[in-house]
Amino acid sequence: MNLILKEGRSIVLVSFIAFVVSYLISDLYFYFFLLFLFFIFIFRNYERELEDYSDDIVVSPADMTILDIKANEDKSNIELLCKKSVFSINSLRAILKSSKLDYKINKGLIYANDENAKYIEFNFNDKVSMICINGFFTKKVLVIKDNDLLKGNKFAFFMDGFIKIVLPYNSKILVGLGDKILANTKIAEIGEYND
Repeated sequence: MNLILKEGRSIVLVSFIAFVVSYLISDLYFYFFLLFLFFIFIFRNYERELEDYSDDIVVSPADMTILDIKANEDKSNIELLCKKSVFSINSLRAILKSSKLDYKINKGLIYANDENAKYIEFNFNDKVSMICINGFFTKKVLVIKDNDLLKGNKFAFFMDGFIKIVLPYNSKILVGLGDKILANTKIAEIGEYND
């Protein structure tokens, strides 16, 4: 098992070398050691067990907090708005199984929470999508894998920002406002449910 995400290995290595060099030639080694520990914490790789493999269950893509749950005006979709912190695990997981993940990038403003924001939209199928709006530390969402995704597989690197999950209106939401949820936790069930 890899303890450090591949995307952060070079940064962790450089910070370790800086610590060793500072230990040998300077009294500032303690600060470089703290920096090394900080990068290990940011780029740690922790596996989350998948709770349910059924096709109608949507799982959380990351450790995050639910900020808003609302239906759009024409009642065709339900949107879950979530906040992901830089201090949680920084990989995104597939919320559904997908043979080919379609995605588009909007090169807008950094750290804006509106239609002018810099974001990337992932379409898992014709009904379910996920929009990642870049936060302060995320300059770019790095897509690692975009085909033959199983539910719960890591497919992108995303440090912080907002995640909006768009579901069909007839979905049963399994989380509430303010909930802090872990990656691969059940958040919704797609099916025929009453209003």
